[in-house]
Amino acid sequence: MWIRIMKPKVKEYRNGWSALFERLPNGMYWAHVRRSNGELHDKIRCDDYQTACDYYKSFCAIARNN
Repeated sequence: MWIRIMKPKVKEYRNGWSALFERLPNGMYWAHVRRSNGELHDKIRCDDYQTACDYYKSFCAIARNN
């Protein structure tokens, strides 16, 4: 059995907001967006890679535009 290892993706923006995307040990994917003061703005945990990628793109747009 081959397990796909993924490095977490983190994007930090000039306004201080950040978006993170990573694979959890149980095989699920986790994405979240944080405000400039470090507070969690929104998060999602998905079992599908494509859905998690779509949320990550949305979270990047939220972080970029605030």
